[in-house]
Order: sequence, then C-alpha cells, then structure tokens
Amino acid sequence: MWTREELKSRAVDVLQACRWPAVAVCLVMTAVSGGVSGAGGRSSGTSHSGGSNVADASIADLLKGFDAKILIAILAVAGAMILLSIAVSVFVKNPLEVGSKKFFITARQDMTGNVGEILYGFKNSYLRNVGGLVLRQIFISLWSLLLIIPGIIKSYEYSMVSYLLADFPEMTVKEAFEYSKRMTAGQKWDIFVLDLSFIPWMLLGVITCGIVYIFHVGPYVEFTKAELYAALKDELASNDAEFASLVKKDEVVYN
Repeated sequence: MWTREELKSRAVDVLQACRWPAVAVCLVMTAVSGGVSGAGGRSSGTSHSGGSNVADASIADLLKGFDAKILIAILAVAGAMILLSIAVSVFVKNPLEVGSKKFFITARQDMTGNVGEILYGFKNSYLRNVGGLVLRQIFISLWSLLLIIPGIIKSYEYSMVSYLLADFPEMTVKEAFEYSKRMTAGQKWDIFVLDLSFIPWMLLGVITCGIVYIFHVGPYVEFTKAELYAALKDELASNDAEFASLVKKDEVVYN
C-alpha cells in the first residue's frame, strides 16, 4: 500500500534529476490551458449619486444608434471564439495531456525526461486519445448534474484514464475506463487527501504570481501523480491476472 510520504519522496528525487524538462512540459500545458487567469473586468461603479444617471444616459444614447447587424457580428465573433476554444481543448489539449502523462511516466523510469514525449498523444492513437478524454469529461459533467459529490467521485474514478492511454498504446478507451475504475477502487479517499496535501503549495504558487508553481509546484505535483499511477498499477497487477498479463505484454513490446 502506498503512502503520501513515499510518493512525494520519490517525486522529489525525479524532480531533482530532470527539473527543466518537466518545467518545459508544465509551461506548455499551462499555456494551452489558458495560463494564469488575469483579473476579469473590473467594476467601474461610482459612488456619486448622479453618476448612475449619466451612465444610463450614455447607454441610452449608444443604443439609439445601435445597428442590429453589429449585434449579429458581435455574436458571430463570440460564437466563433467559443467554438475555437472548444476545438483547441478537444483536438490539442487532450492529446497534449496524454503526452504530458507519457513524459512524467517515462521520466520517473529513466530519470532524464524527454520533452518530445509531450507529442506522444498526437503520434500514437490520436483519435483514441481525443475521444477518450472527451468521454471522460462528458461522464464527469453528467454525474456532476446530479450533485457536486457524484461528479467529484467520478473524477477520481476516471483519474487514471489519461495515464493508461499514455502507458498502453493498444488499450481501448473502454478498457482504460474499466482499469481506471479498478485501480481507484477503495483508493479515492486517499487520493483526495493526497490532493489536499498540495493546497499549501498551491497557495504559495498563487502568492508568487505563478512563478513557484511553474518552476516547482507543477512538476512536483505531476511527478507525485505519476508515482501514484505507478503504485496503483503495481497494486492492480498483483491482484488482477488480466491486467497483469496486459502489463507483461506491454513490457515485452516496450523492451
């Protein structure tokens, strides 16, 4: 049985050996995910009693000369931006996520880190990787509609899907979901507590405007999660003959 201390200790060892490749991978994922969100629109309210009347008058004047065609154009641009964002998330971010997991899995094994692994999701079973992570998001979203708790539980149940897709190029999406379910059975609470243990680090990342997160916290968390995946994989292989045979077959092909 794994412990948080063991996972984090091994993660620190790997991080010390290949920090900069890991930082590069985290930078790519942060950029694709939208980076650090900036401050949204600032409130422009005023405390002067007459200010609201002036604002209302200005808005009324603006609407008088407002053309419906402009509104349609604005809506079209907004819609195009939303569709573009979805397309990037589905067709770029998803395979990059699989590639990033491949990087951290491989780095913990060889203690070097090849940044090129981040493209693994594009080069190997691209449509499977895209479809698998889209289905994961759909399932989690649907469970979240019931209440928040079921969605959280399912997010942990499916948390190993991207690792399995990265680790087993011939594994089907259905198998990835099934094995992720088996790997996390009886482990969800411990994984949740593991996530909670990173909160102080996350706060430090926020305080430093993301600098500490990019250069330490992000890679540290990812290596810890890769160690978690390896531990869960070994545990399932020791108790599940079907999965054990799949692991041995993959090791023969890999070697």
